[in-house]
Amino acid sequence: MLRLALFVTLFLSLPGVVWGSSVVRTGESVSIASDQSVEGDFYGAANDMAVSGEVSGDLLVAGASLTINGKVGADLAAVAGNVDVHGVVGDDARIVAGEVTVAGEVLGDLVVVAGSLKVLSTAKVTGDIIFFGTDAEISGEVGKSVLGTSESIRIDGVVGGDVDVKTAGLVLGERADVVGVVKYTSATEMVRAQNARVAGKVVKNDPLITEVGGGLRELLVPVLITLFAALVWFLFFR
Repeated sequence: MLRLALFVTLFLSLPGVVWGSSVVRTGESVSIASDQSVEGDFYGAANDMAVSGEVSGDLLVAGASLTINGKVGADLAAVAGNVDVHGVVGDDARIVAGEVTVAGEVLGDLVVVAGSLKVLSTAKVTGDIIFFGTDAEISGEVGKSVLGTSESIRIDGVVGGDVDVKTAGLVLGERADVVGVVKYTSATEMVRAQNARVAGKVVKNDPLITEVGGGLRELLVPVLITLFAALVWFLFFR
């Protein structure tokens, strides 16, 4: 994220430049049309961003909204108010946003700090989902594990690894199918639908008073990251 902030700041006043195999675009609105492709990395800063074409390398962006309908060949790093992924991300996706919706494919890990995360039933994440935020609804297929801290988490799809979370409320829906164990730290019991399947053990841990300091740090880190993201966005578009 620091890499993104430093890079786009250097080119804030430029409408568009090519630096080696990297392309940089800034403005009120930035888009890559469905018939366009970028060879290498793409760096963008705009109020609204849309990627319908293909970026062969990394996509690193900051703005109010980001929509991906096309393909990113490598990593995605985004700081935005809203992020919608309907296309394909070829490796890891790291996102800081208010709301995140994933309906396409992430062929690596999905790491999200956000108010809400929705992984729709059409989505597929090959690696882990790591989430820090308020609400998470995971209905798509997860190749590995679901990890993180959230006020509420609902899982209603296949999880190829474990579920290991800290939450005020964990729900396993009718379509939940966890191949590994479910380990959760919560003051309340997990809600488990009749047809929800867990192949491994279910382990509940009660929150400890001695963990309050650690829990506070865990909450502060996402907040600070979000504040940093907001500051970067403000500096870009003031």
